[in-house]
Amino acid sequence: MASTTSTAPPAAVTRPASTSTTGPGAATLLPAATVPAATVPATTVPATTVPATTVCEAFGGTERVGTTGEIVFSLTGREARVGRHECFERIVLELQGDGPFPSWSVEEVAEGYVDTEGRSLPGRAYLRLWVAAGNTVAAAGPLGYASAWALPPDGTTSGFTALQGVLFGSLGDEKDSSTFTVGLDRARPFRAFTLAGPPRIVVDIATFDLVASR
Repeated sequence: MASTTSTAPPAAVTRPASTSTTGPGAATLLPAATVPAATVPATTVPATTVPATTVCEAFGGTERVGTTGEIVFSLTGREARVGRHECFERIVLELQGDGPFPSWSVEEVAEGYVDTEGRSLPGRAYLRLWVAAGNTVAAAGPLGYASAWALPPDGTTSGFTALQGVLFGSLGDEKDSSTFTVGLDRARPFRAFTLAGPPRIVVDIATFDLVASR
């Protein structure tokens, strides 16, 4: 709020009327003279705006997240993508088709995945995203998860803090399921959840070191 300062004007000064004497030559009484108070203009000080500070709220942990119980195989893969946000980096696995949401899980694993072409995943800590939804079968390779063999799409992790890479591959003989292994710079808290319209699995990996609260 802007503050307003002003200087109180001096009190008006009233001069006493002249005294008179009785008789000839008496002095005429003069009316009292009032000196007007001086007016001092107010000075307005503009308000100072303090820029807001970004606060990253703590979330997630390092425990397994996902469904439990009987495995539900359903849907197929459509696209896998990654992105950067102010407090976390995100992996989105988008599915397609009709049916119930398939079983899925995200958990820490001890080592990175090495695919059939001998490509290993860089990183010092790893997450594994598994979903009971197979990839779209195509003669020219896995077209269901676009550019998912090595994420980010350009094959580099420039600009990313936590993500060192993502590799896609089937796990064992489960052709109706998909596995993504995520390489991280170190063990970090993560959260995972599902969204509808279209069906998606979202994994957020914390990138902040100092946690503050509002």
